[in-house]
Amino acid sequence: AKESGLDGSAFASCLDSGKTAAKVAADMAQGTRHAVTGTPTFFINGRYLSGAQSIEKFAEIIDDELSRAQDRRR
Repeated sequence: AKESGLDGSAFASCLDSGKTAAKVAADMAQGTRHAVTGTPTFFINGRYLSGAQSIEKFAEIIDDELSRAQDRRR
């Protein structure tokens, strides 16, 4: 936290308080249910994409999903 410029004391206090522990646990459980094993992980219309990706990869998937949606309308 300190290396990234955060107030180390405030960060430690927040972490130690457990104030967000339930939310973090719920997020982790949801990730586990969806086979998320790391970050970043993305889902585009249910399509799983893991790890850092190029804008071209996102565009490819989005364009494919848009094409599928148009085909279903025909």
